[in-house]
Amino acid sequence: MKRILIILALILPLHGASARAGDKVVVVMSSELAPYQEALNGVRAELGANVPVLAMSKEGVELPVQSRIVIAIGGKAALFPYPEETKLIYCLAPGLSMTKKGKAAGVRVEVSPTLLAMARRFKAIHPGLKRLGVLWTSDSMKDYLDEAAAISAQLGIEIVPARLSGTDELPNTLRRLQGKVDALWLPPDPPLISASSLSTIKGFSWANDVPFFVPSDGLTASGALASVSSSFRDMGMTAARAARALTEGRTSAATIFPDITKTTFNLGAARELNVQVDQSLVGTGDQVLP
Repeated sequence: MKRILIILALILPLHGASARAGDKVVVVMSSELAPYQEALNGVRAELGANVPVLAMSKEGVELPVQSRIVIAIGGKAALFPYPEETKLIYCLAPGLSMTKKGKAAGVRVEVSPTLLAMARRFKAIHPGLKRLGVLWTSDSMKDYLDEAAAISAQLGIEIVPARLSGTDELPNTLRRLQGKVDALWLPPDPPLISASSLSTIKGFSWANDVPFFVPSDGLTASGALASVSSSFRDMGMTAARAARALTEGRTSAATIFPDITKTTFNLGAARELNVQVDQSLVGTGDQVLP
């Protein structure tokens, strides 16, 4: 840790209250695991292959670049104690909000597209959708719920938020939602995503013919009707575009969302839920589970 602090002290100026046009960008990675590498590839696709990179899993990496802008890939990299003046953009950190006491706010790249974009896709898959229950626990999920009015106005879908303080409340929460929602969305909220919670949601979903949607293709086989998601590469590209805006003297929203890049359909769940999946909805890059 001390070594990394010394390196960052060299590459991050300690003076200057804001990013200036022309400031360079450095990438800091929590690790070199495949998802982070995919996000890094997205950053490089936008900013070029020569963007400096510091992997926190390595020692002795020195980056001879002056920068006030950091793209942090992963929660560990996002929570690093950067100089106060650093402009931070962080991705692949689901549920993390940098607005807590003692932490400077940064630009957060969500791991899912906007709820408006996803709800439009949910309704195409499940045309009878009029009331969408959203299970959530982390404060950062509020950004999705802020779109409730637009979703109602544009799609005629009522968002029914159901906040939990822990997974132990999940069975009772689902019982309260019975008859009040036509589908459920489980957001990218780490405290709620576990084998146990997914099994509980599946049991409710299949018993009551209430489809549920998940935030990543890897969770679709748990009994969800479908997942609507973004790729790690697209998250990196989204972060890089925000960094470019700062280098050009423009501002960025506090929270930004990647685009939809993939839908994974679960035909087995569709049969259990008595939902007919329109095959014309399956596009290039989408996946269909039997």
